Amino acid sequence: MLPLRSGIGEDAGKLLAQSLFSKIKPICVELSQVLNAPEFNINKVRSLLTSLEAALYKHLKEAQDQVVIYRLPETVADYIFFPISNLLKFPRLDDSITQHILAIIGFLIDNAWSFNVNYNLIDQLFPLLVYLSGFDTKAQETSLSEKSLQFKSSSISALFSISKTLTRSYFQGEGKRLVFLSNSISIVIDIIGSTTPNSQEAIKVLEIIFDTILQLVQCLTSSQQSQILPGIVSSVTTFGSKNSNIPAELTIRILKVLSFIICNSFNDNELHAELDVHHIKNLKDLEVVWNTNEVATTERCNITITETDHRSLSWVKATSKQLKISLTVFFKTILHSEKNKQRLKSKPELYNEVINFVSGILNSCFATLFTEFASLSIDILSSLVYASSYGEEKDINDKISSISNMLCLCLDDDSKAMAFFEILHSKLLYLLQNKLTSTLFSIDEEKVSMTIASLKLNFQLLFDLSRSQSTDYQVLNELRKFTLKLFRQHMLDRFNLENSKSASKIGNSDTLIPLNEGESSNKLDSIELPEYVNVHNIATQNKTLTKSTSSYIHNLQLISRNWNEASILANSEESSTLGIGTKLIEFKVAGFIQFLSNLRFRNDSDSTLNDLEDIFMDCDDNSLETSLSLWIATRLIKNYTSSKSIEEHEFDPDKFLDFTETEEESSYIDEELDAGEESLYLVLAKSEELISSVSSKDDGELNVSDELIYCCALDAINELAGKLSKEQFQSDFLMDNLLVLIKSLTYNNRPRVQQVAQNTVKSILEAYYDNSMKKLIIENSDYLIDSLSLQMSVASNLTPVLPGILVIIIKITGIQLLESNQLTDILTEMFVLLDTYHGYNKLAESFFVVFESLTEQINKQYGSRQTIKSADNINSSSYKPWGMSSKEQMMALISGAGSVLDSVVEYDSTKEYFKRKTDVPFSEISQDSDDEDESEEEQEEEEEEEEEWQSVVPKKVYFILQRIFNYGFVLIAQPSFSLRAQIIKTLRLIFPLLCFNYKLVLPVIASNWPLLVTLISGSKSLSTYPNIDVIGYTSEETNLMFQSLEFVTEILTEDVSKEEYFFARKFQEAWEFMSEHSKLISSKGTKDELSKERSLTVSQSPLRTHPKLRNVLIKFLITGVQAYERTIPDIVRYNVVSLCHRLKIPEDLILSRDTAGIIEVLQSHEL
Repeated sequence: MLPLRSGIGEDAGKLLAQSLFSKIKPICVELSQVLNAPEFNINKVRSLLTSLEAALYKHLKEAQDQVVIYRLPETVADYIFFPISNLLKFPRLDDSITQHILAIIGFLIDNAWSFNVNYNLIDQLFPLLVYLSGFDTKAQETSLSEKSLQFKSSSISALFSISKTLTRSYFQGEGKRLVFLSNSISIVIDIIGSTTPNSQEAIKVLEIIFDTILQLVQCLTSSQQSQILPGIVSSVTTFGSKNSNIPAELTIRILKVLSFIICNSFNDNELHAELDVHHIKNLKDLEVVWNTNEVATTERCNITITETDHRSLSWVKATSKQLKISLTVFFKTILHSEKNKQRLKSKPELYNEVINFVSGILNSCFATLFTEFASLSIDILSSLVYASSYGEEKDINDKISSISNMLCLCLDDDSKAMAFFEILHSKLLYLLQNKLTSTLFSIDEEKVSMTIASLKLNFQLLFDLSRSQSTDYQVLNELRKFTLKLFRQHMLDRFNLENSKSASKIGNSDTLIPLNEGESSNKLDSIELPEYVNVHNIATQNKTLTKSTSSYIHNLQLISRNWNEASILANSEESSTLGIGTKLIEFKVAGFIQFLSNLRFRNDSDSTLNDLEDIFMDCDDNSLETSLSLWIATRLIKNYTSSKSIEEHEFDPDKFLDFTETEEESSYIDEELDAGEESLYLVLAKSEELISSVSSKDDGELNVSDELIYCCALDAINELAGKLSKEQFQSDFLMDNLLVLIKSLTYNNRPRVQQVAQNTVKSILEAYYDNSMKKLIIENSDYLIDSLSLQMSVASNLTPVLPGILVIIIKITGIQLLESNQLTDILTEMFVLLDTYHGYNKLAESFFVVFESLTEQINKQYGSRQTIKSADNINSSSYKPWGMSSKEQMMALISGAGSVLDSVVEYDSTKEYFKRKTDVPFSEISQDSDDEDESEEEQEEEEEEEEEWQSVVPKKVYFILQRIFNYGFVLIAQPSFSLRAQIIKTLRLIFPLLCFNYKLVLPVIASNWPLLVTLISGSKSLSTYPNIDVIGYTSEETNLMFQSLEFVTEILTEDVSKEEYFFARKFQEAWEFMSEHSKLISSKGTKDELSKERSLTVSQSPLRTHPKLRNVLIKFLITGVQAYERTIPDIVRYNVVSLCHRLKIPEDLILSRDTAGIIEVLQSHEL
């Protein structure tokens, strides 16, 4: 065994040679014998060569783990080659044999002959390998394209092995040797053109090929390299363009080969190239090449070189043009295919190699290739940025900044920087004028993203070059302003185009006239009508008004039911767009404008203000154009931070005592601060101007232009939040526009406006109000309530969105504004409006939605509290001392008996217990009824004042609820079913709160009980006129009866729980009226009409089709019977229970003992 990790000394070399020799000797001897035989046995030779090759590589693999360098003595190599040389004497060899010969020769070169290079041996081996690889020296062509992949692998491996032994000195003065190199390159090119990288073996072959090219090209001078450059570049780029799925490692090798040969062939230092570029002074000076759509730079630059060889100026121009075409095709393939994009994202070494390729050429060949490669390099890097990023703006911007810094380092002198600046200038003008608008109108989002990335890189390079060369910044500023105006015009044109298409579609859908007048058509809504029906005589009804009113109430109910503060705080700002074009294009444009806003210089602090003034100045009093300008301006101020203006410029004692600051310095700071804040206030002023132009319209009145204006204005406020101080923002915006901001939250029919409004509110809350909308409303409640009162006090200012605004305010603040009397004026105005416009059902219904929300908030505050109970020993019954309900009350009565007998004990001699008129006899005092009434009233007032408030609901809140309760009964007689249903719903919410002081609610219920009876019976009134009859019930009537029955059931339940039993007689009256006059439960007819064939049809009796209505009717009747069973006559009680039994009493209804007894009797009769 060989010593582990031994060096190759004499002893180690001998051991290595002996170890190998013992294994290959039998094979070599047998091979020689076979070759000397009279007949050539091809199969035997192939087998022996295979065994020899396997033995060599097996020994190499085993020895690599034991020695540092695997080196064979040349004598062993000669011994192995001897039978090979005999084999080469045969005139024709099979490819399978040649393949093994090439592999064995390559092994011997790598491990024996390469350590002590003998040029004489190389002169013999080089042509031999070329010949064996299939190159025909006479025809000057190869036949490798027809060979197997294994043959190509053996051939290229052998050529790569011998290329590693060659140096540039080997080819000097020997033209024959250059022929061998040329032939080798021809072989390599042939293999490249005939091999597809579709397997690991093929990829390995191609990797060795490009390594071989690099090894061979390094042996040549730059002049010699330039001679073979066209062939190599053409074959390599053709290979890259044909195969889009090239692995990253292979692409890296290709780029290294191209970079090496291009940099040496067009080297500025060797050619002594100089560049002279004419500056662009006017846009008219630009020329565009018709075929390539690029700015013609050849007419504006002069290149001079020193001609020392074949590389003349004409050669440079011709070859560089062809080079540009090849590189353009090649980079389009490797940068635009989807698989290569994934490789660029996951393989940073590939990304870096593309950058090294561009930077290497710009460093070495800037002047020589400036005409063709300068512009192409920007395109390559732009495509690289887009292809290697995941679409995130930060990732793209970081890569652009890094690439720009790299290019600026390549432009290491002023002449290069100025020349590149000019090409950037002209390229930007071309992109902006000829490509940007058409690209933005394209539906290809990838194309748009690439164009935006290219513009970003061009602007970043222009900015960095301007900063490094201290050039005039006017070029950059003008291009930026020009770009912003182009974006505004594009958005305006696209908006008009999209809405003109939608308008035409709507117009076409509304007409009944056929589109093709020449064709006879009798269709309505795409339905062919019979001949006797003329479609042109059909009049369609406009249901817009009905839909809008029902939609308005529906939206208000949605706000009342679903709106909450959490939906705003959880809202994502990324989801809001203007709706111009696709979402991606809009985000890309916004990101690019924001990118432009970052390209500022320290001594150019007011450039943002100038840009804003310039873009607003060019709007021509067009609100739509102004809104788009505002949207662009919002992106420009996005990166503005106000920490300096808010914090650093507040009073600081340390700075106040620092007397070193000069007046000039302080004035400069103030000017910079003023310029920044002036930009913000300019945006704020334009926002308020646009808001005022559309805020007077409701969501149903807004058109698409108004919606866009609204979105742009609110989006600007969203961006201003946090950039101004809280005091400034409150006084300059919220004071006048908070009502409008909350109003926009109610636009359910305009989801885009509502979305932007939610984003804006969220930003305001985060910036100033600790994410609390309640805090926002409370701190600004004064002018918010004033604005609402002003609008509600003037009839012309009433809008359908006011109830929605009130609902949101109430749901946010709860009853805090009510307790602080700030809502009192608003509620008073609402009551006045109900008195004045009570016939307007939608107005009344919307107000009761507001009352419902208010009641819900009051119920949250007080509904869970228990009733204030008097002491256990106090009898609160109206019939005391009867009505005692506890032992304590009995004891209190007994212990207080003595005080009743001895009432003089409590007599106060200083107190005047009665008054009489002076000089009037006692006999006349009792006859003065007026005085008696007055004394009784005063006594009642004193008792009321002394009586303690028994409700947990504050007195002020209670009476507001009572007033709403009374208005509900006043308006419930209106014909609108939706209004009546809303009123019942609100009354049911208010009733439990009013029951906290049951004595006050009893008179209201008692006085309106007849109205409730009409509702639960489905009658129009309590009139018993025989002509009044109800034939069936609509779904609205059924729903109203259902809610009314639930309401009266709750009244009866509450009456029982209070132990008042006030509605016993009322319940009997309701039953008598319903049983006699209501079609629901009319008792006219036979006994079993309800259970069998009743005369009413299904449509006439909703009890059959609405089991819930039947159940709630049964619940009402059973509740009343069981609550007042001792005061209800037995026959009435029997009839009620009998009816409920026939209607099937629900199992979950709890029955009393008497009711259960009646049911048992009924069941026994049925049997």
